[in-house]
Amino acid sequence: MKHLARRTICQIATVALAIAALECIAAGAKAADVQLSLSSRETYVGMPLTALVTINNAQSSQPPQFPAIDGVDIEAAGSPSRSSQTTIINGRMSHNESVTYAFELTPRREQKYIVPAMNVEVDGKTFTTEPTSFVAHKSETGDLMFVEVAGQKKEVFVGEPIKLTLKIWIRPYRDSRYDVTLSAGDTWSLVMEDRTDWGAFQPAIEELAKQRRQPIGREVLHLDDQGLDRSYYLYKIDHIVYPQHAGQLDPGDIQIVAAYPTGLERGRDFFSLSPRYSLSGMRPLAASAKVEPIDVKPVPTQGMPADYRGAIGRYEISTQAMPTKTKVGDPITLRLEIAGGERLDLLQAPPLASLSALTRDFKVAEEPLAGVVHGASKSFVATLRPLRTDVKQIPPIPFSSFDPETKEFVTVHSAPISIEVGPADELALSKIISAGGSNGASISAGEPTAEANPLTWQFRGPSLLESWHPPSDAALLTALAAPPLAFLGWLLMRQSRGWLQDSSMWRRWQARRLAARRLDRADSSEDVVRAAFGYVADRFGLNAASLTRHELVSQLQDRGVSPIAVEQWDDLLTECENAKYSGGATSVPQELARRARSCIAGFDRRSLSHGDTSCSA
Repeated sequence: MKHLARRTICQIATVALAIAALECIAAGAKAADVQLSLSSRETYVGMPLTALVTINNAQSSQPPQFPAIDGVDIEAAGSPSRSSQTTIINGRMSHNESVTYAFELTPRREQKYIVPAMNVEVDGKTFTTEPTSFVAHKSETGDLMFVEVAGQKKEVFVGEPIKLTLKIWIRPYRDSRYDVTLSAGDTWSLVMEDRTDWGAFQPAIEELAKQRRQPIGREVLHLDDQGLDRSYYLYKIDHIVYPQHAGQLDPGDIQIVAAYPTGLERGRDFFSLSPRYSLSGMRPLAASAKVEPIDVKPVPTQGMPADYRGAIGRYEISTQAMPTKTKVGDPITLRLEIAGGERLDLLQAPPLASLSALTRDFKVAEEPLAGVVHGASKSFVATLRPLRTDVKQIPPIPFSSFDPETKEFVTVHSAPISIEVGPADELALSKIISAGGSNGASISAGEPTAEANPLTWQFRGPSLLESWHPPSDAALLTALAAPPLAFLGWLLMRQSRGWLQDSSMWRRWQARRLAARRLDRADSSEDVVRAAFGYVADRFGLNAASLTRHELVSQLQDRGVSPIAVEQWDDLLTECENAKYSGGATSVPQELARRARSCIAGFDRRSLSHGDTSCSA
């Protein structure tokens, strides 16, 4: 019993101490607060300092949004850091938890900067930091580094390519104690590429980094700040720009930042007798680029052709048409290939809908054409529909550009394409309607048709007044026997399902369902084409793999499909072909799939014998 009592007393004491400790922690817990601090109140232009935003004793908080500061580049410096600290002083325990967000502030001008107060949401409340300040000094580069931007020309036109060259001169560092001079490669490694603002040359720097290369420096003579020839490493970086606005060419605010050595230390490699050197000190250098003036002139309006669409340089244009033998109203796919010049991604197609030589003989869509770049050329696809049978050719297509060398507009033409245009298909009356009698006699044009009034087709003239006679016993027996016979037929069909799947009848029954499944999974215009070809092939018992657009149209025409429906099927397949050649910009797959479903629904709505299988666009 004594041992049991002693153990109980120990347990009670332990619980009491734990409760006391928790009370001390609760008593020592501090209220939440937010603090802003800077790693330094003084820095150099182009050299970053760190701003820390610390949130203490928060149950929940939102990441702070650092306010913008004019003339300062601000970037988040990694993920937030977390810390926890517990202290006991004179028996009192205090606990502090904090999360710290770091930001790098890189000044670009020599001046004093104010970091404004910022609001931070902590535990459902808004805390505001105190504003603070820092100053950025211009590094005294003296004659250690010079930066300049030069162009091939002093004058260019809007859109004309011009090669700019960024030139950086850096004085080689020489240590007289050890008689050591840094090489051109080592000197370039002193340039802080991530701290430098490269302006228009940023893509060129990124391309060098991707290739793991650096500019090659060569030793040249250059005037120092005293006007004397001194030895420098010269680095050149080229980049082609395409000015989009008239006025003075602006390559951006280019500022090169480097860490220049102030001394070397000599050491020795354990495995080598030759000495090795390391930098014992560095000083920041920051130099802004001097830009040679380059005047950007607008393209003149005098003498500008009506079909000019902003192309600069010299080009060639060629065309291809398919098919070259067609009928009035049938589509012809016209492919335009334009080669030469610069910036093909910005090149626009000729305005076909505005060319009178083309629109007088063809129906041309007015929508602008989307193109695809292939190496040194760009292709466009358009659809033409001949209007008359006397159209003998697709006329030459002009393409106009402005030549900055001659300062004149130049127009080139494609070669004409000969075509044959036959009359449009017209369905015979026998394909539209048929006689209702067993002898197959045709119906005269003036007689009413079953389609016009199916209720009175069998009752014309005096027969309308005849009295109705009840059905015969045979008719009643047939009506009673029909449902059981239909049920037996359904059972037989289920039993012979395997046979039906291999038959053409089964393909016709399943055509629409399979096409719907393919369209549901369609991700491109080619998928829509395959679904359309598969549907028609299943309906007519054809090989879908060997079908082409023109063969499909011919199959529909040969089977008496209405001209409207044939045209809509052809339009759908032509749109799919345009989307394929233009990178999908003509129409999204979902819209093409919707149109295909509409055509298929119209096809199934009525039998081919009625000649009405049109679909809505």
